[in-house]
Order: sequence, then structure tokens, then C-alpha cells
Amino acid sequence: MAFLVVTPGYTFTANEPLTYAKLNSLGQPVVSLTTDLFNVLASFKNGFVNGNMQVWQRGTNMVCVVNSKTWVADRWFVRPVGVGTISYARSTSVPAGAIASYSALLTGAAAVTTVDFGQRIESIDAITNWQGTRTFSAYIYNDTGSSFIPTLRLNTPSLADNYASNANRLNATLQECPSGAWTQVSTTFTGSSYTDSTKGIELVLRIPDGSMSSGGKSVKITQLQCEPGSVITSQEPRLITFELILCQRYALKLVNQVVGFAATVDNLENKGIFTYPTTMRAKPVFNANNDPHADGIIDYFTAVGGGASGTPLISTYAAEVIFACANYDANWTVGNQINLTCVLTAEDRS
Repeated sequence: MAFLVVTPGYTFTANEPLTYAKLNSLGQPVVSLTTDLFNVLASFKNGFVNGNMQVWQRGTNMVCVVNSKTWVADRWFVRPVGVGTISYARSTSVPAGAIASYSALLTGAAAVTTVDFGQRIESIDAITNWQGTRTFSAYIYNDTGSSFIPTLRLNTPSLADNYASNANRLNATLQECPSGAWTQVSTTFTGSSYTDSTKGIELVLRIPDGSMSSGGKSVKITQLQCEPGSVITSQEPRLITFELILCQRYALKLVNQVVGFAATVDNLENKGIFTYPTTMRAKPVFNANNDPHADGIIDYFTAVGGGASGTPLISTYAAEVIFACANYDANWTVGNQINLTCVLTAEDRS
């Protein structure tokens, strides 16, 4: 990966006479910045990962249970409050001129009060990159039938990256969002102003109480950015390759990853080892991305040639390697290739 291209100011040919003018030209090369450099610089601008909703490793829709966090678009959780469930899905509806292909579509339900859409910033980043002044911005499409005023909430934990105990430090009123239109909302804050901000930061865009209290009410959210300074600037999205690597620190999708070959009919002895594309935030857990069968067993493992059920364990964990063990199976044939399909999740679940 080259960040600079240096072209000589003069190129000699064979047997060409040497002059002072040519030497002077040779000493003044042309230095050009490459696209790779601009992509790297842009990657530091937006403090959010997947702000343009480009990565959806877990699928494109899910039901969100109230009073708990649910991830679908990578790094972005939904946390409804009240009773019942809401839906969280990918939409191709975006603002005119948006530098994004997708938005997050949240559809309400009866007895739901507030709905939070947020991302947590690890303490290792919060202590270095988030202590200065930053400007938050996002686009919201209001399809609830009435205007509403969202807020931006900043929460910090009492222990580093552990939100089991946390406190709200900022509750900023954003711009009013009329129904039937896209609205860009924004506010500016300074991270060092808030207690425990070096232990992690949870930024939450809150849709107010009553705005999503039926299945006929929905909002779309996209182009979230939190950039240094006090002015909103145009988004400079990362290349999808960079964005995916950042997302894989927290969630890693595996599809038919070969983890070994059946050694016994019950496969209690099978182990597979492979290298992560990037170091994950913490020891991951397995989340299935396919439906359970009638026996209640979710098919994380599949065997080429027959036998399709199995539940994995992470028997050993290192920063970049995983050992997966099968601990259930009905009828695998010895020698069959065993594949693993799942999402490994390393999100902070507190």
C-alpha cells in the first residue's frame, strides 16, 4: 500500500550530456498523494464504525426485545423500552445525495415508549480520540405521522467497558424532525467534560416516548458521523474493506468455514483451528444465523455428505486463533468434512 508516489524531476537517457539544469530538475521530484492515503486519513475522521450502514453481517432484519440491546447492522444496537417488540431491518431508502446505500429501518409496536439507537466506543479509543470537541450528525426519516424531537444521550460506565453500572452525562435536544421527510440532526460536545469518559462512551440517538407506539410508525436512520471539531462536514466513507475489518473486531461472520473432518460418529473429538482476519475485542460467543429445527438444535455445524446438526464450543481462545469443538451430532459419517456457519460476537453485552 503506497501513500506517496515520487516521480523524478528529470529522467536521463543513455549517453545524454549532463548539465546543471538537468541536475536541478532531478533534485526537484514530483510527489503525489495516493488514494490509499486519502482513505487512511478519512478513516480517522468518523469516530463511528459503519456509520453509513454498509455492513450487515448478522443478516438484514431482526426482532428487538424491549429493555435489551439488539444488533443487526454492525456496531449499531437498538434498545426499545416498554412492552412488546419492534423490528430492525435494512432499508434502501436514503436521503437525496447520500453517500450511503442503506439505512436502518425501525418499526414500532403498541406500548413501546422510547427507542434508542446507539454505539459504544471502547475505552482504548475514548481515552485517546474522544476527549476533544466532536460534532455528532445523522439523518433521520420520520414516518410516524407526527413530528418529534430526538435527543442525543452520552452515557459513561463506572468501570472500563462495563456498562452494568453507568450514568447519563449528556441529554442534548436535537432538531425537530417533521413527518414524511429526511432531517439532518446534529450537536457538538466535548468528551473531556464528562465524568468517566475515558472508561468508554455510549452515544445514543433517542426517539422520544410515544413516537413509535404502534406498528404503523417507523423511522429510518443513516449517515451517522461523529467528527473532530465543531462543524459538520461532508462524509468521507471508508472503503468497504477497511469498514469490514473494523466491524470484525466486534462480530465475525463465518459461512461454511472448514473446521475439520468427522473423527467419530458423535464428533465429540472434532476440533478445528483457524485465524481471525483481525483481533476481536474479547473472547467471542457463537450466535447462530440459521433457524433451529424441530429438535431444538441450531445447525451451526454442517457435515458434507450428511448430518446437519451440531453445537460449537470455543475450547481455547487466543487473540487471533479459535478452536471450535462439536459437542452434539445425530448421524455424521466418519471422514466427512465439517463446516461451521455462524456469527462470532464480541460486543459488550452489559
